[in-house]
Amino acid sequence: MRFHPLLAALLSSTTIFACSSDPQGPTLSPPDFSTRPVRPGVDPIPALRAAGEVGTIVVEGAMNTPEPCYDFRASVDSRAGRVSLEIVAARQPVLCPAVIAAFAYETILRRVAPGSYSVLVTHVLDGRRSQVLESVVTVR
Repeated sequence: MRFHPLLAALLSSTTIFACSSDPQGPTLSPPDFSTRPVRPGVDPIPALRAAGEVGTIVVEGAMNTPEPCYDFRASVDSRAGRVSLEIVAARQPVLCPAVIAAFAYETILRRVAPGSYSVLVTHVLDGRRSQVLESVVTVR
């Protein structure tokens, strides 16, 4: 199956990010956030995971949407050893084919101090919130 350029244009998404932190939590820079469409049967859908690395926390995952015309944004909040990441999918106000779509995402939080953090990931689709991951990561 060949990926059609028009479909690629329809599947393009906008990414926006936000960041806030509590004085008792880690000071985080705005997240690096990217999304990409996943072609059913062609591209692997990434497993949802959070990992601590040297100075960073990396979160990867995927969201299904009822159609491909969605914009995505990520926001992060930190409070006392807990990092909450919210991935929001908002429908674009355009005529769009009613075909279920999947989008992979990657979020990288940089300049994270060494330590252990509880990472919570929430997906928001059309105003419905769903906590999809709670994991403890160690940043070196």
